[in-house]
Amino acid sequence: MLLVGSGLAFMIVPQAALFVQEAPPGSLGPVTAFRTTAGQFGFALGFAGGGALVNGFGSANLHEQVLKLGSTVAWSSELEAKVRAALASGRLSHAKGLTAQAIQLMTDTYASGLAGTMLISALLVGLLGGISLLLLVIGHRQQRLEQGARA
Repeated sequence: MLLVGSGLAFMIVPQAALFVQEAPPGSLGPVTAFRTTAGQFGFALGFAGGGALVNGFGSANLHEQVLKLGSTVAWSSELEAKVRAALASGRLSHAKGLTAQAIQLMTDTYASGLAGTMLISALLVGLLGGISLLLLVIGHRQQRLEQGARA
């Protein structure tokens, strides 16, 4: 999380400077408003997508975590149903009828979901970073060609 937070800080400032630098004269307001709006939309979409991924990866792993407890199939189904109900309610600290094993199960399930989400996020950020770098290189080459044609 610290790595993502510091990387985000190192990306936002140069990006903002690039938008201001590339804005046509007289269009600074609309360009910066678009950048801010797009950024806020991206953050909201990323937050919602991240929550959905954590839930999806965690739910997919819940059955495996229950079976690792080494219990009977009937007891496993009952425990899994209780855990799913507690997770759906959003009140984990006050869930009635949950044992310490169930709380540990929810913790392990959440950790598994978070780990999968962070892996997907890292791959996506790496891909987008590579695309951004490629576009910057292409932009600089085009700028050099335009300067050469003017000279």
